[in-house]
Amino acid sequence: MSAVTGHPDGGSPDGLRASRYPALRARLRLYRMPVLVGLSGAGYVLLAWLLLIVPTAKGFNSFVGFDSYAYWAVSPFHPYDAALGTVGSFTYSPAAALAFAPASLVPFNWFYLLWASFLIVNLVWLTRRYALVWLCFLPVSLELYHANVHLLLATVCVLGFRYPALWSIALLTKVTPGGRYCGSSCGESGGHSESRSEQLPPSPPYRS
Repeated sequence: MSAVTGHPDGGSPDGLRASRYPALRARLRLYRMPVLVGLSGAGYVLLAWLLLIVPTAKGFNSFVGFDSYAYWAVSPFHPYDAALGTVGSFTYSPAAALAFAPASLVPFNWFYLLWASFLIVNLVWLTRRYALVWLCFLPVSLELYHANVHLLLATVCVLGFRYPALWSIALLTKVTPGGRYCGSSCGESGGHSESRSEQLPPSPPYRS
């Protein structure tokens, strides 16, 4: 106790902060579980709103699984027949069209259920016990609503530095970010990013 200020630890600012932090941490731990439960409940409500209420709005042109429908309906021989931005528009590489070709063997509802379940597995693996909390983040909820490939690409970003072959998924789907990674990885491996990037073949005319 300081005789001058009457505060512990000589009245220094560091001593005051050190004495307050344990109480602050204890209070945060006290509110942690209610906050997680509240955010999880809000995530469920938001997801239900996106799945049940939004599609009934006047002038709404999308539907559950809008993006995954393009994966299901794509023809491996004519993948770009649908106009860009319309239902069934496929914007990935021909190799991705070949990979998705077997999807049409099952009804679309089954494919969406399987694909969305796969995306949920990716979300749970990435966020662990905070998966329900992340549903409050609108882009994550929209990702499950439209069933795009972004959660899969997030997993690729996490595992790609250990298993570089996984970056081929990015190259076959979102060509632009996949190409950016290739340029940066060339620079990191040899320190000659400019000379090595000149040796890369030109990007194919895919729509991404």
